[in-house]
Amino acid sequence: MSPHILIDKFIDVIGDYESPDPAGIEALRRITAFWLDNAITLEEFNHYCARQQKAVLCAPRRAA
Repeated sequence: MSPHILIDKFIDVIGDYESPDPAGIEALRRITAFWLDNAITLEEFNHYCARQQKAVLCAPRRAA
């Protein structure tokens, strides 16, 4: 499967209220791994990191 599709799936899950990873750490790990493996470019890396950050900031907050 394309790294772009996988990254999109990880980022999309961040916004779900039932997300097991509301901080998006797994998405960021995957983005970084794809970049280190040269599966995505630096420009794409920056784009996906910005999307991940926005998704985390917009994610529903959970009571601690």
